[in-house]
Amino acid sequence: EHAPLELITPPELYREELVEPMLAAACCGFRLAELPFLDRIPDKSLNLAFDTLKAMQAVDDQGEVTEHGRKVYPLPIDALFADLVTRIQTRAEKEAMIDLAAALSIPAQLYQLQSGEAAEALAKEDLWGCDASLMIRLVRGDQLPGISVDANVLEEAQGLAKQMRELFELPQLEVASRYRRDSLCHAIAELHPELLFVRRARRRDAVGHGMMEMVTGRNSRFPDNEEAALVLDSHSVPGRGVKQTLNLAAVMMPVPL
Repeated sequence: EHAPLELITPPELYREELVEPMLAAACCGFRLAELPFLDRIPDKSLNLAFDTLKAMQAVDDQGEVTEHGRKVYPLPIDALFADLVTRIQTRAEKEAMIDLAAALSIPAQLYQLQSGEAAEALAKEDLWGCDASLMIRLVRGDQLPGISVDANVLEEAQGLAKQMRELFELPQLEVASRYRRDSLCHAIAELHPELLFVRRARRRDAVGHGMMEMVTGRNSRFPDNEEAALVLDSHSVPGRGVKQTLNLAAVMMPVPL
């Protein structure tokens, strides 16, 4: 609300992560860094995207797309979630990741939290205070107190989950396998440790991991007694200079410290 805004919006390639366009270029036989753009892409952004794709085993040391990269790219979800869905081995957790990825890949917001007694009812229903578990339950058709669900967004997420389940030859959404939340946390953290954040000692509303700091967003329920979480979705409010950019953690998954 109070961030000093730029007079001219910077090009999207300056503002967004380059994982998706870099993977797209690699699948077409090109390197993103060598393509001609009106504005030169920052080396920092290119290096970050390359390191991410290499860690995902989607490109090799030369930036050439791998067989895994070719599997990830066509999936109708973000590359990060496509990587997780593809590499998580246990069936129940793979199903849960598909349903979560479907909810996270819809650009509109799936639900809004209510306050007061409704919030207390939700806290009793979901003791973990886990945004990810909540999303999975909604996609699977559970009715939960304390939230206002956008029916159109939910229908779109469920359609995407069903499409993904068919691609991976998994059970239909109506007969989803029961998964273990701790096993899903461990699988995500093992494959993408950069998603792990620890609560700051003095600023209790913030979490960090040495490279970035995030503040818990209004629609996240990260419990006060939890000290660490996986941050699966976030938003940035830009200001002038790195320190004035506010990163908001939108979807958090508490994990044991």
